[in-house]
Amino acid sequence: MSTMTWERLERVSLVAGGAGLVACLAGALIAPEAFYPAWLHAFLFWLGIGLGAHAIVMLHNMTGGAWGLAVHRVLDAATRTLPLMALFFLPLLPGLSHLYPWADAQREASDHVLEHRRAWLNTPFWVARAAACPVT
Repeated sequence: MSTMTWERLERVSLVAGGAGLVACLAGALIAPEAFYPAWLHAFLFWLGIGLGAHAIVMLHNMTGGAWGLAVHRVLDAATRTLPLMALFFLPLLPGLSHLYPWADAQREASDHVLEHRRAWLNTPFWVARAAACPVT
């Protein structure tokens, strides 16, 4: 491909990414009860690809042999998305009350079972556990 074609592709990709970001922000503001579960599902899908590739790379490193050499570069590329996935985790934090019943203070106060689980299921402790188990 010529340089001009790559520049055009970069420009179109930037515009598409910007439009997607604006659509995500609009969805988060207009219908957060639908946006946050959708973001969580998409996040877990893409995180699964990177973590699965990482597991195969670790398995190949443990066992050795030539069976993983053909896909090693592809798996390495997939594992390099994990720091980006840590960044994509951050938009979930403001919407925890839309995702989990224990993160909603009003619902927790009215539910006897959630009240007893407060020591383990509370927002600050959940965020601390998520930060302590990084994906990279």
